[in-house]
Amino acid sequence: HLRPAINFGNDLLFSGEIIVNETIETIKLGKSYEAIIWMPTIENEAYGMIKDLLTIGNTIELQGASKVVGRGKILNFMYV
Repeated sequence: HLRPAINFGNDLLFSGEIIVNETIETIKLGKSYEAIIWMPTIENEAYGMIKDLLTIGNTIELQGASKVVGRGKILNFMYV
């Protein structure tokens, strides 16, 4: 599991955990993966700030501090 900052745009960064298929041992640079991003710190107020950015097809950046370490595309999402 990876725990980068998720940048939704508009300088909105949130902590999240990236969970890939259990059979993948190493995430390789330059390869695409379908993954779940679990963000337990998103409460109602924070969700209100990002809900317009949670659009299928939108791009997010994965960051370690200020360095972009990956990019992703939103395929689906759920807020409970």
